[in-house]
Amino acid sequence: MWKFLTAGTAALAIASAFFLYAGQSSFLYAQQPSGSDEGQLWQHGVEDLHEFDEARLAALNTGLMLTPDQQKNWPAFEQAAHDFGKQRIDRRMTMRSAAPTPDPVERMRRRATAMSKTSAALKQLADATEPLYMGLDDHQKQRFRSTQSPDWPRPGSFPQP
Repeated sequence: MWKFLTAGTAALAIASAFFLYAGQSSFLYAQQPSGSDEGQLWQHGVEDLHEFDEARLAALNTGLMLTPDQQKNWPAFEQAAHDFGKQRIDRRMTMRSAAPTPDPVERMRRRATAMSKTSAALKQLADATEPLYMGLDDHQKQRFRSTQSPDWPRPGSFPQP
C-alpha cells in the first residue's frame, strides 16, 4: 500500500510539473499578442528552471523509495545534480543574453569554454551518482534510468512480452 501511495505521489509530482509547464506555455501562446511582443512565446526564467530541477529531483527521490542505507548516498548525488543543473541554467541564460558574434573563431572559443565547464560538472555528477546507483536494486535502477535518460523511452528499453 505504501509503495503504491509513494509511486502515485511521485507520478503526481512529475505530471503536475509537466502540466504546469505545458499549460503555461500553451496558455500564454494562445493569448492575444500585444504591441511589440507579437508572436513571442513565454520564456523560462532562472527561477522556473531551478524549480523544474527541484521537482525532478524530489520525484526521483520519492520514486526510488531509498532504504536508510541507500539514503546515505543521496546528499552527494543531490548536490552534484544541483551544481550541474545550475551550471546548465547559467550557460543557457548566458547564451540567451550574449550578443552574437560574426567571428567564427570567437564562437568556437566560447563553445570550447562552455564544453570544458560542462565536462567538469558532468564528471562530478557521474562520480557522485556511482555510489548511489550501485547501491540500488534492479527495479530502482530501472526507475533511475527512466528518469535520467534524455531520450527516454528508448526502443528496446522495455521487456518484450
